[in-house]
Amino acid sequence: MNFFINHYNQHFPIVDPKATGLFIGSCVLLAVCISMTRRTGVSRFWDVQQTNILRGIAILCIILKHVDDFLIQGDKCFPLYLATYGVALFFFLSGYGLMRSWEQKRGGLTRFAGARIRRVFIPYLIVTVLVLILDYALLSKVYPLQDVLLALLGVTISQAGLFLNGPAWFITMLLFFYGIFIASILLRNPRAQLLFIVSCPVIVFYAGVQSGILGKTVDGFILMSCSHYLLMFPLGCCAARYYDVLSRLAGYAASTRSKTAAVMCVLAALFVLTRLLQLWSHVHPNGIYFLAAFNLHCITAIACASFAVHVLASWGLTSGFLALVGGLSYEMFLLHWPFMVKYDFILFRMPLKFSFVFYFGILLLLAYFLRKISFGIPRRRSS
Repeated sequence: MNFFINHYNQHFPIVDPKATGLFIGSCVLLAVCISMTRRTGVSRFWDVQQTNILRGIAILCIILKHVDDFLIQGDKCFPLYLATYGVALFFFLSGYGLMRSWEQKRGGLTRFAGARIRRVFIPYLIVTVLVLILDYALLSKVYPLQDVLLALLGVTISQAGLFLNGPAWFITMLLFFYGIFIASILLRNPRAQLLFIVSCPVIVFYAGVQSGILGKTVDGFILMSCSHYLLMFPLGCCAARYYDVLSRLAGYAASTRSKTAAVMCVLAALFVLTRLLQLWSHVHPNGIYFLAAFNLHCITAIACASFAVHVLASWGLTSGFLALVGGLSYEMFLLHWPFMVKYDFILFRMPLKFSFVFYFGILLLLAYFLRKISFGIPRRRSS
């Protein structure tokens, strides 16, 4: 019997993919409902607990869709754009969290930037070294020195980088956004800062594509993925800057059940309309129409999820399961793909609807230990 399966070479067929997807989705929903508890204290829009729950929703969307994309042969279990919503939500919350942290910072720019980059980079570096070792030990895979150095620096721009850890392009994009954000701080005018954060990624990407530099150096899949999410991080920064206005609007919309129902109906209608617009825009798959429709649809998805979580919080309800998953979401993001696609020790051993539960539980444990190891690394104290 195989010790593990590498799904780059072997996908497995499922007789009843829709039933499998329904079963796994029902298990997730059951965990969310069972873990619902009464929340004490005042709940504020996009506070730490609400953003943790949103991160939990995001990582679940990504993991479930990656099961479809990388494991299953033939018909799929889950909706096509499930992972898209998760990635967009991650970028948005990263921009929002970074801007809010800067506005509430203690200490100078160097300390702030170092702390935020360490939070992203140390877990990534640990996972990258682990995957390099496992690739050599289990797959007899050896990478060129250039690819290893780029991976250790957080730069994923090639097929070799994607094979090392598929979602690592997200880290490269996130570090790029962090660099733009840190550069924007040098501008004193708040509006100039936001204009720089929003415009700089678009200008850099457009100039790189038009000059041919990005086309020659960056893998086509990575280039396409990055282009789709250029505005999500900047929009998160904008949301943080105008937090007071958005918070008042959310509070007003959730103040009565009739207002809540009306807003939810409007958001649901916008979600459907922007999805139809996105489908129509597929006639321009690389054009401005497609990217505009794509981003509009992602924005409505983020608005729907954010408002739904806020409404539940305003009713005094929170999900311990989503909060737990959200608190470990970054570590789960780094770990889920290698142990799903490259070294599947669990998922292939029994029907997917049962093995996924075991896989998810072990992934949670690994994510917890990764966080403990990452935060346990000593940091130099300033004198």
